[in-house]
Amino acid sequence: MTAELHRTIGYGASVLEGADGRRIGWEVQLSTVDERGLRGVRARAGKAAGNGITPAWHTDRAACSQRNDAHRPRSDRLPAHVVARNGDLGIVSGFRARGFRHCDTSALHPCPNGIRRCGKVHATAKPRDVFSDDMVRQTAAGTVVPIQFRAGTSVHRYWVTSANPDRLEDLNSDDTRLPQNVPPPATAVGASSTAGVLTDPAPVVVEDVAERLARSLRSDDGTRSVGPAPDHLEGWLAVRESVPWQEVSEDSRDDSVSPSRDGAAEDIRAFDGALDPARARGLLAALELLRADAARGACLDFELLQRWQQHVLGTSQPPPFRDLPAFAKAGRERYGIGPDTRARLDACLAESARQIERPLPLIARAARAYLDVCFFHPFDDGNARSAFLTLVFVLAREGVALDGVSLLRRVTFQADEPQDALALTRYVDIHLSETRRNTAASLDS
Repeated sequence: MTAELHRTIGYGASVLEGADGRRIGWEVQLSTVDERGLRGVRARAGKAAGNGITPAWHTDRAACSQRNDAHRPRSDRLPAHVVARNGDLGIVSGFRARGFRHCDTSALHPCPNGIRRCGKVHATAKPRDVFSDDMVRQTAAGTVVPIQFRAGTSVHRYWVTSANPDRLEDLNSDDTRLPQNVPPPATAVGASSTAGVLTDPAPVVVEDVAERLARSLRSDDGTRSVGPAPDHLEGWLAVRESVPWQEVSEDSRDDSVSPSRDGAAEDIRAFDGALDPARARGLLAALELLRADAARGACLDFELLQRWQQHVLGTSQPPPFRDLPAFAKAGRERYGIGPDTRARLDACLAESARQIERPLPLIARAARAYLDVCFFHPFDDGNARSAFLTLVFVLAREGVALDGVSLLRRVTFQADEPQDALALTRYVDIHLSETRRNTAASLDS
């Protein structure tokens, strides 16, 4: 990858030029307008395009990222120590993965043409997280490219990978001509509704290919890994037993707290709603259901997660437990599968309840259950959302709610790193302590 800083221009923007001459103008934008208002922003975007520069305004405001006059990646506003811990600032909006779906009776989303089902193939976009520095490098190298995509009368602008040139050619035309010979989605286990022209292979073939891909991943020193890929689920289970959960909090009070603000619901509306309103509606429905389950003191197990996940994913049936190895973090972590994997998950989740013989602070039990769901990775999709809902449930079952949750949804954790488990527990503690202070202040006022 070869790229260099071409020059710095006005407004604090930097133009990055790749080896093939593409130029990306990166700028931090903290306002939805400039001194000339909205017209000024559009004029600057048009002027940049006229000079062969793609403007990439990096913002931390949802109002900026929701506007479609430029390609706007967005990051969350996080404390400096959280950014430093991750080593970079994560981009949570503006970078997506492309796919296709058939507009037939099995489709979950409405037809963008405004009719019930048109029978054609429509493009889809799924949000994908990426670190800011990585995205800047990849835009310069041409492996991440900007597109504009028309859906009805609206034009959407965001970034995608350049892995499929034919698909990008269609999308970059701003008048998407989707292939008409894409077969209907397969119904066998492991099939994907956004699989494009691929048909559903046999599960044994999928598993074999997945294993070979995992073994071919390069390590940090550039050499190929040899031997079987490590099972990070087993690594997590070993770490889980070694973490000093009982020592994680200076204030281990487990008394109930009911804040005036619903932090979980507000975060879903702001964060997930900006990505996809349907995604937010599904999460809010699951949140309402889990709180009803918490109020009746339900036991936490996979069957309970299934009920919530059906709303999260918008499926007609509760999604099943995966039957193949799962991968996360761009393939760096692999979670194995065995005949007893689901039973082992249920046993771990059962430990989220208060136990007299092995007392642990509530925040430790909530954080541990969150990580259990992350690293057992029970579903084919939506495991991070399932883990978040699990944490909220464990707290709610003991009468605790939070008025803020941003630290719990914007940071990734490593399966084989004990300090990550302690860090998540501290983040829960930070939010809970802040919630207690805010609640006490509101009662005193």
